[in-house]
Amino acid sequence: MRSLTDLYLSEANLSGLIPASIGNLKNLIYLHLFSNALSGFIPSSIGNLTNLIELVLDRNKLAGSIPRELGKLQSLGDLRLFSNSLSGFIPAEMNNLTSLKHFELSDNYLIGHLPQQVCLGGVLEHFKAENNYLTGPIPKTLKNCTSLYRVRLERNQLTGNVSEDLGIYPNLNYLDLSDNKLTGEISSKWGQCHKLTSLRISNNNITGEIPQNLERQLSYNHVTSLQII
Repeated sequence: MRSLTDLYLSEANLSGLIPASIGNLKNLIYLHLFSNALSGFIPSSIGNLTNLIELVLDRNKLAGSIPRELGKLQSLGDLRLFSNSLSGFIPAEMNNLTSLKHFELSDNYLIGHLPQQVCLGGVLEHFKAENNYLTGPIPKTLKNCTSLYRVRLERNQLTGNVSEDLGIYPNLNYLDLSDNKLTGEISSKWGQCHKLTSLRISNNNITGEIPQNLERQLSYNHVTSLQII
């Protein structure tokens, strides 16, 4: 089936390994295998599928590291690997994926740094990597990524200064940076995040007062969740 472009086998009670031969389906655009019981490694041969726009493997039992060959998938707009048992470092080749709108790595055992160029394309909307063992800085490209809608990086060991590393996000609805090692003060610029309804930055080393314009904006938005201390 080498002419196949769409492969949807999600929620199908599948088990066992993802076969390496999947890399022969070079015309695939959509590959969805989420919510099964697939185990073993993500085959590096997926890097041959350079037409892929969506790779959705979340909620399985996949283990091992993220193959660096995924960095070849430069057309990828949706990469979801959350809720598996992936471990090791996020490969530097992931910085090549500048077309991502959804990048979700939550609930794994990943270590090391987040890809620093993850927002370089300026289109990232959903960025989730909570519940891992990640260290190091918040990606520098996050500061100017105005497309962001939902960011969840809580329960890691990330460092950095929130007043310097974060910018103004006109579309941001949800921000959770709690339970990290972040420092700095709450920036008055966050008051210009006009769609923000949930802000969680508790259990860090953040100091200072809540800016008045942020208080007004959160009140105006009828914030559903606010955790700062």
